[in-house]
Amino acid sequence: MVRRALKNLLKKHNIDPQDGGFSVRVVHVSLLSRRRYVIMAYPPAKHVFSLELDPITKQLELNNSEVGVWILSESEAQMLCDRNLPTEE
Repeated sequence: MVRRALKNLLKKHNIDPQDGGFSVRVVHVSLLSRRRYVIMAYPPAKHVFSLELDPITKQLELNNSEVGVWILSESEAQMLCDRNLPTEE
């Protein structure tokens, strides 16, 4: 779902998701039995994702770095999906 939401976000900004240059990894935190979503993005996806993910995660991605990295909790990932996935009717 997170990958699909990010692809939709790129489409909204007229960027082909295939050329967006990003990856999503799911990390299981065993002590807490929770998942974290690690998102890594290169330009042009980095810029688009920073507009959406910086406010959600309250992380500030530095503009001078080549790659953007965000770590989302399950609730932050759900917020991303709620904003960028079409509602089912």
